[in-house]
Amino acid sequence: MAKKQNLNLIITQSDFDATISARNVIMPDYVAQENAILKVVAACPGFTLEEILAKASIINDFYSTSVFDILSVAKHFCSVLNTTGLVDNKGNADYNVLMRMANVTHGDKKINHISFTSKFARFVKPDLFPIYDGLVADTFCKLKRKGFFKINTKFTKDSLMTDYSKYKDVYDEFIDLSGMKGLKIGASTLTYKDVDDYLWTSRKVYLAKHGKNKAKVDLTKANEVKTVLNNIINTSI
Repeated sequence: MAKKQNLNLIITQSDFDATISARNVIMPDYVAQENAILKVVAACPGFTLEEILAKASIINDFYSTSVFDILSVAKHFCSVLNTTGLVDNKGNADYNVLMRMANVTHGDKKINHISFTSKFARFVKPDLFPIYDGLVADTFCKLKRKGFFKINTKFTKDSLMTDYSKYKDVYDEFIDLSGMKGLKIGASTLTYKDVDDYLWTSRKVYLAKHGKNKAKVDLTKANEVKTVLNNIINTSI
């Protein structure tokens, strides 16, 4: 059997800039929604039930994360965050706390709300928590099959959904190996939000162009759509 060839993928500054610029044209609704969420987060910085509920409600609504009992989730978040924090006393993210928040009991069922919870954490601490998203996890799995990752662990889309710490390890290795660690947005080093925006936009536009999940994607912007479809991540997988 021939040895699997390792994929060498480097995201350039120009590729990142062009993709984010195209995103703002193709998906302006998402940009407006994110700005609205940031205003709510700024107005409600604490973790009282009311502040958590304000943040959780708008994130759930805008991102369509399908948390149908948002009050119960907000109460669960409040219970967890009143005994500990998302960040330890050294300023490091606590991924065990995130998973405790994500696993919520509804009646006799425990549901893993990792996508929603990671979005909540990302808006609260954008430097520490990448969003868990199915499109991004699927992208990592496609890259793994092409030999991109060097990380000494096996993972699937499902295993990344149930183990946020592993997801974060894979995410960080992607940033390191792809060269995104050295990129900037304006004068600032990229945060997880910026990497999220690049990866999610790339795959969202690709799928929309192929007839899947077209909501809030303006495919009539032909030049911008072409830019995203031909960017480095889409042409590599």
